[in-house]
This record gives sequence, structure tokens and C-alpha cells, in this order.
Amino acid sequence: MLAVFIVANGALLALTRALGRDASIIARALTYVTLTAELASNQLAMHATGTLVSPSALYIVMFVALYRIFLDFRFGLFAAVLGSCLYCGVGTLELTGVIRPHPLFSPPSPHPLLR
Repeated sequence: MLAVFIVANGALLALTRALGRDASIIARALTYVTLTAELASNQLAMHATGTLVSPSALYIVMFVALYRIFLDFRFGLFAAVLGSCLYCGVGTLELTGVIRPHPLFSPPSPHPLLR
């Protein structure tokens, strides 16, 4: 994901310098799209590894901290709101029975000699 972001920002910078325009609006939109893709892929990893009790839930806090420290307050706030909405949305879908509340990976099968 980071490589795609770096390549896209590099191409955007080269294109806007060639055209003599400001790239800040497009770069900000690209950062929002990247943050959304990161949090969505984190939700998929959470569902695959234990849903709401997954250790991947801590990555939401990490995204909020990193985007707040290294970028703008608005990026940190967006990460906090989007991460909370995705987390609560998955929890609601589990409670209503729309998705199964257990991980996609099956538990290990017991070995017959280790009983």
C-alpha cells in the first residue's frame, strides 16, 4: 500500500510541476483514499483473525496516532472517525447475524495422538 502511495504521489508531483499547478488538493484527496484503503484492509484482516477481539484492532489506534503526528489534525480525526465507524459497523453486523462472529480461518483440528 505504501509503495502505491509513493509512486502515485511521485507521478502526481511530476505531472503538476510539468503543468505548473498546485498539487496539494489532489495529494490530500489521495491521502484520504489511501487512509480509507488501509483501514478497510485492516477490517478484513480483523475479520480473518478473530473479528472484534483481534490484535489487529490496535492498528486503528496506530493509524490515528501516525496520521495525527506526521500529517494534519484532520487526517487523524478522519482516521479516528472512520476506524470507529468500521469497527462498530462490523460489530453491529455480527450482533444482527449478517456476518458470522467468528474468524474466517478454521480452528486447528485435534491430533488423534495428542488427546
